[in-house]
Amino acid sequence: MTKVLIIDDEIEMAQNCLRLLKPLGVKILITTSAKQGLELVQTEKPDIVLTDLMMPEMNGMQVLAAVKEWDAKILVIMITGFGTVNSAVEAIKGGAYDFVTKPFSGEQLRAIVERALNQRSLKEENTRLKRQLQALSFNEIVGKSSALQKTFELVRKVAPMDINVLIVGDSGTGKELIARSIHTHSRRSQQPFVPVDCAALSEELLESDLFGHERGAFTGAAGTKLGLLEVADGGTLFLDEMGELSPKLQVKLLRVLQEKTFRHVGGTKQIEVDVRFVSATNRDLIEAIKGRNFREDIYYRLNGMTITLPPLRARTGDIPLLARSFLEQFNERNDQTIKLGREVLPLLENYAWPGNVRELKNVIERAAILAEEGTICCEDLPPEITKDSRELANDGLDCAWTNVTPVQGFTEAKEKWIEIFEKRYLNELLLRYHWNISKAAEAAGINRKTIQRLLGKYRLDEE
Repeated sequence: MTKVLIIDDEIEMAQNCLRLLKPLGVKILITTSAKQGLELVQTEKPDIVLTDLMMPEMNGMQVLAAVKEWDAKILVIMITGFGTVNSAVEAIKGGAYDFVTKPFSGEQLRAIVERALNQRSLKEENTRLKRQLQALSFNEIVGKSSALQKTFELVRKVAPMDINVLIVGDSGTGKELIARSIHTHSRRSQQPFVPVDCAALSEELLESDLFGHERGAFTGAAGTKLGLLEVADGGTLFLDEMGELSPKLQVKLLRVLQEKTFRHVGGTKQIEVDVRFVSATNRDLIEAIKGRNFREDIYYRLNGMTITLPPLRARTGDIPLLARSFLEQFNERNDQTIKLGREVLPLLENYAWPGNVRELKNVIERAAILAEEGTICCEDLPPEITKDSRELANDGLDCAWTNVTPVQGFTEAKEKWIEIFEKRYLNELLLRYHWNISKAAEAAGINRKTIQRLLGKYRLDEE
């Protein structure tokens, strides 16, 4: 129930406010002591505090500061006499919601309190909606393909459950982003998310990072060091490429999973931790278990639920979205306005992307650096992407020529016909637009630089 606390050293004034606010249907508490009022703030947690500005043991400004320090969401309304209006204005600057000047009518007081109650209600509703939106959104992960939406749905279901999760997928598919989403949408979201790259460090360094060490535990251990398990206490520890863990570290980690305790390297004290494990791998761990390269018991401890990330080649329709998103990020970081040429997207969609999302991001950033005249064109892409496209186009031409009797030099003849068609089309296009390269490029949906390259190739000049 909504609560209003009235603090006024004059009992008649406090009781008068109580009487005037009764029609609002809220619970009203009154006290003539500022100190007792602050105790009520902590025990009763009121929504609104109505306090006199001038009181003997503690003035309204001090009450305001103490209330805001305890809970900044509580709205404070000052009661002031005519001669202290300037002080009330200063109080508003200091965080008070509003003030009411003596003498006041019931209508005036109720109007101010009602306004404060409405604002409090709106803030709570906004907070609730933001939490709902956060719980339903994956802002850092771009994509609308059905394969990715299925992944999102599984993340929504598993994130609130306090079980360990194993994320499986090729390198570059965004496993860490999914791990962060699981943490963000979990009950541990206000606690640390600690990533550990199991493939990047030697066994000794990884052991020291994970479990911490005591002074003198090994050469160079000049002092005690906290382990990442301690840093992640209460939160989530993300073990990236956990399939690379050595047998020794697998055994030590198994103890943590079973008993929730561990010891520093070189230490004797048992340290308790409460950690959720989210792991990721691009290895086939079942095969690793069969080959005795990974322990079966730790696999099932870490694998409370498996989330399999689809490779980029299986995410139909996501490539244009990702490409534009990466380009927007590049432009924002570098204060640029680079655009994607329309002829580029088909090439990106036809490529197999063995390096997945990470490779696409690198390609876009590289192309943006090379782009001239503010637009990425085909010539700015790596040769393996344009090569794949050319091979695809040639395969299509081969299909069109299947009824032709094979003759010697067929491939050369085919390429010659392509050149004749390309040259004729380019010449007619430029004539139509009076050799205005910009207009011709726009009409053809290609880049100016592409036209200029073809002009050089076929040695075409304006007549």
